[in-house]
Amino acid sequence: MCDNMKGQQFGQLMTTLLNTVCLQTVKNDMSICVIKVMETNEYIYLIMEHTGGGQLMGLILQNDGMQDEEAHRLFRQIVHAMQYFHQKGIVHLDLKPENMGVDTGSNITFIDFDLSTRFTAGKKLKRFFGTVLHVAPEIIQEKEYKGPQADIWSLGLLLYAMLTGKCSFEASNNREVKKLIKQGTYDILPRLRGTPELPL
Repeated sequence: MCDNMKGQQFGQLMTTLLNTVCLQTVKNDMSICVIKVMETNEYIYLIMEHTGGGQLMGLILQNDGMQDEEAHRLFRQIVHAMQYFHQKGIVHLDLKPENMGVDTGSNITFIDFDLSTRFTAGKKLKRFFGTVLHVAPEIIQEKEYKGPQADIWSLGLLLYAMLTGKCSFEASNNREVKKLIKQGTYDILPRLRGTPELPL
């Protein structure tokens, strides 16, 4: 099969296979279940469970941000899941509301591991990609970076989005977004001022 593939097709195949491997490695109650994998001459199909509650982004956009208590409940689930993934040697590298589903019990499910990869403690990564709005400054600057720390940065951006319904860094184009990320320049919206700390 691989002999007949062009470079782009082979890259897509490797992404699909890595996605499958990561999903199987971190298989728990908060990662979507791969029910079946089917292969044709041109494609690989992943048959996954249906989460039932839609994307996390849908909840965020309903009311321009979530209520503090609900955001805290879901964010706590996300943090605990990321701790589990990191313990398994997997970094996500694309944490954003679009990559998380909500099941019928209103609990978080991770539904996309396309950019995930394995890491070794103490060693830095050299993969420079991801969704610009959600990546860490060191990835923007194309510096070697520690995978778990990059995920932690994205967790902060995710919490900001959950509470405000907005991205931390917003600009008219990617170049300006990258500039804001490097500078660490973002607005602390009135909603976030004086918000009491909630324990994880």
